[in-house]
Amino acid sequence: INDFTARKAYKPGECVLIFDDNDRMKPALANYFTQNGITDATLISVIKGTGFCRLQEGCYTINPAIGEDYALLFDSLAEKQLCPGVIIHLWSRGDFSTHNGALKEQLDISVFSMFCIIQNLMERRISDNVRIAYLYFCGNTSEKPQFEAVRGFIKTAALENTKSAYKFIEIQTPTGGLEGADMNWLAGALLREFDNYDAIEIRYKGYLRQVMRYTGRVHDAAGNERMHNRTRYLKEGGVYLITGGLGGLGLIFAEYFLRVEKIRLVLTGHTELDEMKKNKLEYLRKLGSDVVYIKSDVSDYQQTRSLIDYIKENFGEIDGIIHSAGVICDGYILKKTGQSLYEVLAPKVFGTVNLDEATKEENLDFFVMFSSIASTFGNAGQSDYSYANAFMDSFAQTREELRKQNRRRGKTLSISWSYWQDGGMRILPGEVEMFTRQTGITPFPKDDGIKAFERCMELDNSHCVAVYGNGIDIDRFVDGYFTADAGQMQRNAGMEEAAIASEADNDVPAGMLRGYLRTVFEKLFGLKEGSMEEGVTFEEYGIDSILIKKFNSHIEGAFPSLPKTLLFEYSNIKELGDYLLENRTGEVEKLFAAGVNPGKNAPEAEVIENNIKTVYAVPVGKDMPAKADCGIAVIGMSGRYPMSDNLEEFWENIRSGKDCITEIPQSRWDYTRYYHSDSSKVKEGKIYCKWGGFINDADKFDAALFKISPREAEAMDPQERLFLQTAWETLEDSGYLGRIFNRTSSNNVGSDIGVFVGVTTNSYQYVGMDMCNRGEVLIPFANPWSIANRVSFFFGLNGPSMPVDTACSSSLSAIYMACESIKRGECSMAIAGGVNLYLHPFKYLQMCSVRMLSPRGRCFSFGEGADGFVPGE
Repeated sequence: INDFTARKAYKPGECVLIFDDNDRMKPALANYFTQNGITDATLISVIKGTGFCRLQEGCYTINPAIGEDYALLFDSLAEKQLCPGVIIHLWSRGDFSTHNGALKEQLDISVFSMFCIIQNLMERRISDNVRIAYLYFCGNTSEKPQFEAVRGFIKTAALENTKSAYKFIEIQTPTGGLEGADMNWLAGALLREFDNYDAIEIRYKGYLRQVMRYTGRVHDAAGNERMHNRTRYLKEGGVYLITGGLGGLGLIFAEYFLRVEKIRLVLTGHTELDEMKKNKLEYLRKLGSDVVYIKSDVSDYQQTRSLIDYIKENFGEIDGIIHSAGVICDGYILKKTGQSLYEVLAPKVFGTVNLDEATKEENLDFFVMFSSIASTFGNAGQSDYSYANAFMDSFAQTREELRKQNRRRGKTLSISWSYWQDGGMRILPGEVEMFTRQTGITPFPKDDGIKAFERCMELDNSHCVAVYGNGIDIDRFVDGYFTADAGQMQRNAGMEEAAIASEADNDVPAGMLRGYLRTVFEKLFGLKEGSMEEGVTFEEYGIDSILIKKFNSHIEGAFPSLPKTLLFEYSNIKELGDYLLENRTGEVEKLFAAGVNPGKNAPEAEVIENNIKTVYAVPVGKDMPAKADCGIAVIGMSGRYPMSDNLEEFWENIRSGKDCITEIPQSRWDYTRYYHSDSSKVKEGKIYCKWGGFINDADKFDAALFKISPREAEAMDPQERLFLQTAWETLEDSGYLGRIFNRTSSNNVGSDIGVFVGVTTNSYQYVGMDMCNRGEVLIPFANPWSIANRVSFFFGLNGPSMPVDTACSSSLSAIYMACESIKRGECSMAIAGGVNLYLHPFKYLQMCSVRMLSPRGRCFSFGEGADGFVPGE
């Protein structure tokens, strides 16, 4: 390593952050820096512990499983004015464990740890030019899928945040660990990586450096017309398990199996059968074979063990498995939570391990996992999903090695599918088209997907990537991804060009750049020219994932490799313009020197045909034809409150100072089963508050008046019933009720009346669950949107119809939105208000768990003695 590389890897004012328990990398790096004349390098080590603590100067301990510890670490560095410039992650050591508890700990020190580190960098906006290297040690085979799968997460992080440089580095050693590794040589090799942008995914075998490359398609499955020998993997009378069996791909392959062979089929899912799933199951059974559905969460080992035991007891054997269960919870790393990350990991990581562990003694013919191309190429917004599928791909090789040792039976295969036309993972049409333009990949037709599956089953590979589309374009995309594009994705991570550009004088006025951005966004949102304000957030204008991708696609010609999360980090035109002027000065200069036309080829706002009117979200009062600025008349009122069945009683109670707070009535639930005066008992499922204000007869409803059957009325949320009745009374009070129903008269109204409902509590569904547990079948229909839509539907109102949830201010917000809607000319009248009922103890449990409620049942807002609030209906 020479001085140039050392200086490239470390810049004055930065610190090197090393996550390493062994503490061998820190002295090796210090030695190299010293040899190259860098004596002021600040190296900080972070070791695993029970919680955050600064052990000594230059050394911290954190709990890898606690996200807040990472925030405390970065806060401490900021207090010392230390900014991480290089991050080296070496925690991922240890043998692969199939025990769920041990596996969770290994995920905590690998993918969850990387998630927390990168998220903190993004949140603090210190991700510019940070060099991040994730290393793990293994033997000559991939026996550590829990660590190898981090490559999928890293690839997605590199797509989302191109301001940092990412490296995934596999170190193969004879022992599969750090023992015997030449740390001085490794430190030098690692620093060289920060000056080499030919790839993200690197492997070192001894002293040999390898990078991933693409060598061309193995086989054109769709073009293979010969008959495939299906009997290699399906046999008459065989017993096969498909997880996620009534989902998109699961259902497709269940039908396919049943059509090509007379078999016995077990389908699983983590939910009970609803009416739609019952119909799917009945359809499959009509194909002439035994088909059963079992509710089972395969991410839970005991449930998985019980599932396999059930199959063995009832069918005598199990011959093959397709694991197609999966969950998506898309969101950029910047906005994602640790809980949602583990929810996505559960079925594909723990589910895969549990299925294998529960069937390791079975004489299987095949063990097939349905993965995704997100594992191979990454996908912005799917960092967790990319990891989960990469785990399947890596685990397939691990299981195949076990099969060669006679410790498993049956072919192992993970298929990384691209999107299917009829698959379960739904993608919006605009995203599909954009993806096709970039990659050449189009959604799999069902028949071609099945052909691809048959071909994959014939190959000797344990991992196949299956895509459909234009072969030439796909080759070009894949080859580019693994070669030049790897460097292009990281062009801002320490390259001299970026450093020179940032130091250049800025000759472009900020107003010109903001004007350019304003024009682009106005066309994107479909707004009138000059109407967009620089300080209003993109979220207020209705930004969504498709619009973000359109913006990125349009602007990348002028500003290559912008972070995909840029519009989250810089949330309005002013902030975005300031960022570009400061960090992309050279490109801004070049853009305006070329005589930029910001409107040329700018992304247009989409207009959807089929008589659907596209409505663009704009900030209140912005760019809409407004009515004269006159007052808004309140022409009808109705309401029900605790001990007040109407407004007259409510007013009298206020005048007389009546206390309407009571203990929770038996008509709600028996609070004595849950109540304990000791607030510390909350963790045992107890509530310490037994007080509230409750509406009389909240369960009473005149179903016949609203032409609703008793059964449907029972399933309706009481909040929906109550608001519907109160809306009737409000229209009656206004004098317009008859005119709304009598549409044939010249005085009819209603075509442009809006409905705005504040609703923040949604507990009726818990009542339904309790009834089902007691054997009383009730499927509640408790959706906030239905409260507003039911009123609009029954009275035939065609104005805006929406629920509003801003917590305690929901009804106030609903009234405000109704007034603004009238001012903008969206409706001539509006019904606005709110509804709130406490129907189940779980809501009280939630609020008590965070000490929101007053144990005395009295409010002292902003006053002495305040100890919480009291719920009221």
